[in-house]
Amino acid sequence: MPNLQTICLSRTEDKINDGPGNHYIAKALQKKQERKINDDNSQRIKELKQQEAIIQQEI
Repeated sequence: MPNLQTICLSRTEDKINDGPGNHYIAKALQKKQERKINDDNSQRIKELKQQEAIIQQEI
């Protein structure tokens, strides 16, 4: 059987991990990842359009 200190610590960690602010942190991190993906995609689209323009000039 776990001792009282272990039980209290585990419950404290649960409260920290499940705090109301963590929802906003998770949302912010998700938005940041989405922006990075969008930036990466935008950069890739620019590169492809440049390649397309070069190919069109060659034709």
